[in-house]
Amino acid sequence: DLLLAGAPALRMHAVTEALTAYARALPIARDMPDGAADLLTIYTSRGRALELLSRFAEAKENYEELETLAVARGDTRLELEAVIGLGKLHANVTPFYDPARGRALMERAVGLAESVGDRVAEARILWNLVNIDRFDINSLDRAIANGERAVALARELELGEELAYLLNDLGELYGTVGRFERADVLLREARGHWTALGNEAMLADSLTSAAVWLHIAGDFAGALANAEEAYAITTRIDNIWGKAYSRSVRGEILSMTGELGRALEDLTAGHDDAQRAGFVAGVILTDTFIAHLLLRLGDYAGAETRARTALALAREQ
Repeated sequence: DLLLAGAPALRMHAVTEALTAYARALPIARDMPDGAADLLTIYTSRGRALELLSRFAEAKENYEELETLAVARGDTRLELEAVIGLGKLHANVTPFYDPARGRALMERAVGLAESVGDRVAEARILWNLVNIDRFDINSLDRAIANGERAVALARELELGEELAYLLNDLGELYGTVGRFERADVLLREARGHWTALGNEAMLADSLTSAAVWLHIAGDFAGALANAEEAYAITTRIDNIWGKAYSRSVRGEILSMTGELGRALEDLTAGHDDAQRAGFVAGVILTDTFIAHLLLRLGDYAGAETRARTALALAREQ
């Protein structure tokens, strides 16, 4: 029952509720002689919840605890999940971002996955490799190549959620390199999967990501429509993380179309929601957007304060 409660809470980004459910379930699963599958679910889901709250040090401790438990039990599948989880923290922009460490962990994960014949894990390993390279302008081609390999594998294995996440990130990658049409195609496909999976929080996330690239490409009307649909979804399901992301992006789009008053209102509200959600990147970005907007409005002191605040937080994190 606790696992059944935690899964939908996490899917809806009701992260605190999910953490409570998993905390209660963990000692029960530890005492069960056949509780390996439940332990796998608890540790990986708890790690994801902590990541969503930007509590990365606790997430790292969570995966390290799983790794220790797995080695003690001689359970290769548990060890594999622990290594992939740790690799994710080193692959993404967190305080633990370390491409070399991330690659070393993924090499270890490949061996573990091959030993148990886990091809689904191979797709997730490739996903981590995508993220290791997507934040370095000199390795974007390698990130795209691994992303395409991972998507092909996910299609072959008929994976639902893994494919949707990969399409989301590969779409972001193509946007980063300026291939906006390809980004839009992939993000549209991702939204189809999120709709089929009933994951409205990620559907909204994908809509907002599409809005980012559409507005950079100059399609302000399309971008605004996507951001507004995302904000409507996240408001209806009371998903604070998604509200922060979608409203902030809507604010940036409005600032580009000259609606500066509405833009400032959206960006300020998005900033506050990002703080409440523990969405650190969102706080940094909204402070940056607000600084740019204040500069345009002639408030140089306010712009400098916002920019310095964003820079300090970015360095700290």
